[in-house]
Amino acid sequence: MFAGKQAQGPSSTANGTTNGAANGAAHSPNALPSSTLMVQHLAGNFVISSGSTLFRRAPRTAELELCILHQPRKHKYILPKGRKDYGESLEAACLRETYEETGYPCELVPLRMPTRATQPGDLAGRDVSVVRDAMVEPVGVTVMDREDKGGKLIMWYVTRLKDGAAKVDGTQMASENYESQFIEARRAISLLTLPQHRDLARQALELILSTEASLGRKVI
Repeated sequence: MFAGKQAQGPSSTANGTTNGAANGAAHSPNALPSSTLMVQHLAGNFVISSGSTLFRRAPRTAELELCILHQPRKHKYILPKGRKDYGESLEAACLRETYEETGYPCELVPLRMPTRATQPGDLAGRDVSVVRDAMVEPVGVTVMDREDKGGKLIMWYVTRLKDGAAKVDGTQMASENYESQFIEARRAISLLTLPQHRDLARQALELILSTEASLGRKVI
């Protein structure tokens, strides 16, 4: 459910947002339980974005470092993210936006992680959380309500710096003025302004460490 919306019964708004429990819940045998709250945003009234936690091993110490963005004017520290282009996959949007905002070429990291995604060919399709290996799936989802602009859904992935890649200048949009920097992972997490970003980065770090412990080798 998009944050900030309280379903008080089915209703539609001028910006194409529908609030409320499932229509006809009291009459249809196939309806969702009355306690299930839903918010629906129609075409043109929602944004789908993708972002990542970008890691590398420090060249000298080999310790894990996280790349964060500093907004000097607002003095905020954030993670890279942005809207996906039409026809673009979430994974491709993640890599593009991370590269554009940080200047660092990157790639997705397969991790051992819990997921509710079903295995290809699984006809049972049970909605349970299962820990699986080599998963390239979102490690978090941020859901926002932007009032008159509708909803915003952000899918977060874990990325790593490509081998031998150097920072590229001039990748940001004209409206962006970010300073990207790799910092020791736990310190970088503590610097992030938003608690949601800190939670995402902490989750990503824990998954990296647990994956490396399981495999007996480094994945970053």
